Amino acid sequence: ALKYFPSYDPEKMNSICERILKITPAFLFLLCNKFNQQFQKMHHRNKENILHSIKKKLRPTILANINLDE
Repeated sequence: ALKYFPSYDPEKMNSICERILKITPAFLFLLCNKFNQQFQKMHHRNKENILHSIKKKLRPTILANINLDE
């Protein structure tokens, strides 16, 4: 009966973790770029934490992208 339960496969788990860690900075960049007004209103420590996760060459895009169309 136990064969019907999922089993833990460390190799597959490492592969999934690597993929997730690879796409997370890009996803954060897209969210911050799309919702830039909300991002600019965040607490400065939260903004710092998010910016540390985004690639350095993309950070100025987020910081300079202040949309004034409220």
